[in-house]
Amino acid sequence: MSTPERGRVLLSVTGFNPQRWYDLLSKERDVVLEPDGAEDPSIDYAVVWKHQKGALAKLPNLKVIFSIGAGVDHIFADDQVPDVPIVRVVAENLTQYMCEYVTWRVLDHHRQGAVYREQQVRKVWHEPRQPPANEVSVGIMGLGQLGTRAAQALRAVGFSVNGWSRTPKDIDGVKGFHGEDGLTPFLNATDILVVLLPLTPATHGIVNHSLLSRLRQDGPLGGPCLINAGRGGLQRETDILKALEEGVLKEASLDVFEREPLAPESPLWSHPRVFVTPHAAATSDPAHLVPPMLRQMDAFESGKHWKTSSTARPGIRARTLRPAVMRRAAIEPLNPLDGIFQRFTRHRHRVAVGVKHHLVIQHDRHMAFPENEVATAESGLIGLNHGADARGLHVGITQDGSSGHAHGKLHQTGTVNTEAACPTPQIGCVQKGFCDRDIVLMMYV
Repeated sequence: MSTPERGRVLLSVTGFNPQRWYDLLSKERDVVLEPDGAEDPSIDYAVVWKHQKGALAKLPNLKVIFSIGAGVDHIFADDQVPDVPIVRVVAENLTQYMCEYVTWRVLDHHRQGAVYREQQVRKVWHEPRQPPANEVSVGIMGLGQLGTRAAQALRAVGFSVNGWSRTPKDIDGVKGFHGEDGLTPFLNATDILVVLLPLTPATHGIVNHSLLSRLRQDGPLGGPCLINAGRGGLQRETDILKALEEGVLKEASLDVFEREPLAPESPLWSHPRVFVTPHAAATSDPAHLVPPMLRQMDAFESGKHWKTSSTARPGIRARTLRPAVMRRAAIEPLNPLDGIFQRFTRHRHRVAVGVKHHLVIQHDRHMAFPENEVATAESGLIGLNHGADARGLHVGITQDGSSGHAHGKLHQTGTVNTEAACPTPQIGCVQKGFCDRDIVLMMYV
């Protein structure tokens, strides 16, 4: 049970049985499945997955929201989400699960699993032509942590791998495409399309008939295949069915859907060339995720990693961080501190300066990790004092915040200038004119 010093936890999830999460959380905390009234003052933390809209809005003492899954779009679907920090999972085992799922489904399409399953039902002994992996091109949309690992695994099997992302990415052995101009050439070169994009206003419904019709139609598999293990909102299911019926698409493996659970009357269930899994590609395992959640709660209460000077002041809250704002960020986590969580906040009138692997700002000073360096400071972040050497840093967000492209690299011997380049001396800037913007930042904790 909790003590007055140890905050109470609300566990609010839909779509699965929360018992294992409850059992593990309750070993160290007092856990409830429903608040004691809409304004329950006893709740300090919320652990959620697709919580009921408005369920968190009036909890007066709520301090932090933890997402059970890797995404946070389900939280921002609630337009009444409270003004507190939000923590999402970036656990190693989730990456491994996703890598396994993608490899499994790519190999099943490549080795014509649907054909053999149908032949087995009809008791047909026939071996269709089988192209080798190096003749098949797999295209991955979304080259974050999950996409990068999947690309590496598929390269190891022998596939030719292409990747598409909003901004340029350099992955060994993967031919990269980026931006709107790179999308059609990427699709034209793809036999098996793997979708691992985040759900944002820019990507909502992106897997539509127009996109599918641009996949390579004369490839070695006799038609292109689709795998979506990202988010259901990325796809238009009527367009997928239309593409299958027209022969524009040969097969599809779908782990996510526009509405979940998938309705019993959906034609996707019975379509002979659609493989359905119940959002199971990368299941959040409470045995792996609850212990770090509990450590983060303890750290918050003890002041470790959660600096009250940065989290308690106005302007560094999560309320205004919506998907439309999130997509402005140009930094993607490759090697998060502790390998388990990110905290998302928003910094008004601060400059976001990023690095290749980690993030960056705390209230009145720049915080950063030089490349390939591990955080050792007591706070869990290495501070760069104003004017300190900034070599290895990269600007993470464009000046106007409207584009995700990196703004450029600092000079190798450059410094963070706090006066000449910035109208507010207390706020460090990296170049003139880069201040006075609403900047999104991600801080690892």
